[in-house]
Amino acid sequence: MSSSFSLRLFALGSVVVALLSGHTVNAGDEQQTAASRVAEDQDGEPIHIRVLWGIGGAARETLVRQITLFNDMQQEIVVELIQANGYGDAKDRFREGIAARDPFDAAIVEVHSVSGLAAENLLEPLDHIVAADTTFQLQDLVPATMLSLRHEQQLFAIPINRSTPVLYYNKDRFEEAGLDGPPETWQQLREFARQLTPANSDQYGFLASNYPWLFCSLVWGAGGELVTDDKASFAAHAAKPLQLWADMIHRDKTARFGDNGDSLNEFIAGRAAMSLGTSANAAICDSACTFDFGIAFLPRFDGCQNGVPTGGGAAVMARDLPTDRQAAVWVFLSFVTSTEHAAEMSERTGYVPVRESSRILLTTGQFYLTQPEYSVAVEQLQFAREFPSDPRWGSGWGIFGGAMTSILQDDAPVLETLTTAERTMNELLQQ
Repeated sequence: MSSSFSLRLFALGSVVVALLSGHTVNAGDEQQTAASRVAEDQDGEPIHIRVLWGIGGAARETLVRQITLFNDMQQEIVVELIQANGYGDAKDRFREGIAARDPFDAAIVEVHSVSGLAAENLLEPLDHIVAADTTFQLQDLVPATMLSLRHEQQLFAIPINRSTPVLYYNKDRFEEAGLDGPPETWQQLREFARQLTPANSDQYGFLASNYPWLFCSLVWGAGGELVTDDKASFAAHAAKPLQLWADMIHRDKTARFGDNGDSLNEFIAGRAAMSLGTSANAAICDSACTFDFGIAFLPRFDGCQNGVPTGGGAAVMARDLPTDRQAAVWVFLSFVTSTEHAAEMSERTGYVPVRESSRILLTTGQFYLTQPEYSVAVEQLQFAREFPSDPRWGSGWGIFGGAMTSILQDDAPVLETLTTAERTMNELLQQ
């Protein structure tokens, strides 16, 4: 790490820490570091903060490396990473810790749970902290990575590892079939799948997943909206692509049904020529695929515009922590969301860079030149859309996934099944 960046780390929190501690500090008063100022009220003892995290793989390895670096380069704050069993477990344990009056200081939760936790009054609003820290550069955060992080106009989370679903395709299989590039529409994907499904083989064209995250894109990419005038309104538009998928599975015999795990595994095994999944699977495919693979935008319905959801993790802070602990958490979050570390998280995983300066660093450093597939999700962010912020929509994931399973696995009537799901969602919204 450069000495200039090290100095920036220790200076970046001086104003915000002063605000939280009740001190008045001039903007130029940066001889005393943010971390050491945090420790003033602790008689020189380091502050230990506990951070919950739910996922593994390259993302966890990257965060562990950054935490180790943070702990080694200063003595005032010690960060302990607590591993949860997935995003859902991280959210539940964060909530349980607060209820037991033994809160985790921060957690990295799936972004669509932020509004619900905020509605429960469990999260510290971050606007006043961000406003006080002039070194944080909120405007540098990529707008698409800030989606779903507010509740009732207040900011409650900072993006850490953001993603978007993309299309993975087997370039070797495409070349063998005489296909020049990936499909842009669902109709093209259906035609390509026919050419990618050999007779008397376990290989096939497309793995159609019931992953509910994809449901949003199916609706938006068919010209529809999830909600209109505060009512769920997705059935008619979702029916178009889901009918096409069902026809591919049950009539064309060029696709198979599976869950999110199947999408990755079947693609890596070389059986599915195309599958949908998070951009964060890029690093996994890099290490596991024995063939040349490509990444492309999610297809859209012919005549419609792309529309994609965002996902991944964002850091939240427990509400009403002592001011010194708030400051310590903020110094750490500023560290892991710096230009260099946000770029590192993206480069090592396939998550999109959360800062524009990180994207520029990856571009000028020629990472995207040598690994062009990693830039696809970044380019696709121009079509990013926000999931409804009402916490009651959090139950929509189960509703979407159940409808997709009935249609794709059981060949249930598409519009009828989706109309029932839409009615169930509206009943939930009336509660």
